[in-house]
Formats: sequence, structure tokens, C-alpha cells
Amino acid sequence: MKSIKIFQHTCTPQKKHQLSIRTIKELLGHVPEKLYRPHRVNFYVMHLYTKGSGTHQVDFKNVEVKPGRMVFISKGQVHSFDHHADYDGYALMFTEDFFGRTDFYRQFLDKSTLYNDPLAPSYIDTGDRFNELCCQFDYMIAEQKRHEGEIQELLLHNYLTNVLLISEIKHGRRGSTILAPGNNDLVTRFKNLVNEHLLEQWPIKYYAQELNVTQRTLENAFVKGEHTTPKKWLMERLILEIKRRLCYEGDIPIKSLADLLGFKEVSNFVKFFKNETGVTPVEFRKRLKIPEKH
Repeated sequence: MKSIKIFQHTCTPQKKHQLSIRTIKELLGHVPEKLYRPHRVNFYVMHLYTKGSGTHQVDFKNVEVKPGRMVFISKGQVHSFDHHADYDGYALMFTEDFFGRTDFYRQFLDKSTLYNDPLAPSYIDTGDRFNELCCQFDYMIAEQKRHEGEIQELLLHNYLTNVLLISEIKHGRRGSTILAPGNNDLVTRFKNLVNEHLLEQWPIKYYAQELNVTQRTLENAFVKGEHTTPKKWLMERLILEIKRRLCYEGDIPIKSLADLLGFKEVSNFVKFFKNETGVTPVEFRKRLKIPEKH
């Protein structure tokens, strides 16, 4: 089996702008042999399920699917559909460039709780906003079938903004902190910095210096906002990155992967991964049915 597919964004019907929406049934009928297997995306995804049940796997964790639930998949995440399930709904895909047309919208994506916690699959139960959200998706489907133009792109952007704002509200306690300063902002900036420099194996003290705070301030903010320490979060984030690369870089030898991820000795890499997961990298890869390259 070759490396896991990294999906690039395409719009159907073909458009210049980078937003695409269709029903989940239509999407699964398009390339089922790829979508039922783990695949990485280079864009943002959201699913709103309208009927059926099953699971959807995001970064190797299962999210229960049920009517009224929305699942959010961020750029860079690995996910797959459940081939045993019989569910339907809406599948919306958009790029960072499409949504982040101003500083406000770019900050929204950077700080949104929907797309910026790779260690916990993001989903909401839409509840009393379900019908309203369905209407927004229906509007986008209808609009995308019309003649393309500058106004169409603005309309689609407005519908997408409505969906994201409603979703943030429904996401719960952290939904009101999108642009708020303080501890939550510090934690978000730390996570973003980790995502940028993860392969460099920076110590927590160095991250604190880059954020212009003391290590104690960073640790206190993390304990208050996340109920964990920045070091523990960093280690869990590194394990997730290893799993992702074992998945979608299925042809790369383990030693080369260890070098890429900043481990000086492959034995330390194997020991670290096994201590955290209970299996070796090769065993994890075999579970994905991706053969090791010798």
C-alpha cells in the first residue's frame, strides 16, 4: 500500500473560488475507495449529519455520528468515513485563503475552538440551531449551482461565516473567547507556535521566551484553561504528529521518520512512541495495513 492520500481542494462544480459543498452521499459516491480509508486534507472540512448513525474517525479517534451533529476537520488532520454506516448530511470544504480574506477572519481561524485543538476531535450537537444551519448549507448548494461571479463568492463567504459563528456559540464554554485576550489567548498562541516548530523539539522554556512570558505564567495559563501542563500537551501533540506521518508517509523508513521528527537515535524514537502508545511505530503502521519500507 502506498502513502496515505493527501487530498487537495477541488470545487465541484468547478469554480475559481475555494469552497465546495455537496451531500455526504454524493461525496462518498464520488471516490469511496479513498474516503473510507484514512486520508489527510490540506483544507478545512465540516460535516452536518441529517440522518443515519455510525462513526467518523478523526486523527485515529472515533466520533459518534447522529442526526444534528456537526464534525469539524482541520487542515492537516487525517480522517476517514465509516464504510459500515448509512448516514447522510452535508459536507463542506473550504480553504484558508477563501475564508481568511481580512485580518479578522484570519484571526477567527487561528483562535477558533472548532479547528485548533488537534488532540480532541471537534464536534457539536446543533440542537435548536439545526434547521437554521441546514438552511445555510442549502443556500450554499443552491448558490454554487448559479453563474459564478464576485457577488457569488461574497454570498458564500457570508453563509460560511454564519455557520462558523453559530457553531462557535454551540461549541460551549470556550466559544466566547475567539478574540478575547488573557490566558486563553496565551494558550492558543502556544499551540500555534508548537504547530509551527514541532519538529525542532523546543523545550517549554524556549516556547515561553518566544511568547514573552515566564515558564510559570505559561504553565499557570495551561492548567487553568486546559487542566493539563504545556509539557504534557506538547508530548501528546508530538505523538499525534508521529501517528499522522506513519499514516500518510507510509513509504518512509522508520529511521528517516525519526530523523525528520528530531530524534537523534532511532531507538529513542521507538522507545518514546511505545511508552506513550503501547506499540512500536512498525506495529502501529501494520495496524493501518501500511507495510514498512526496508
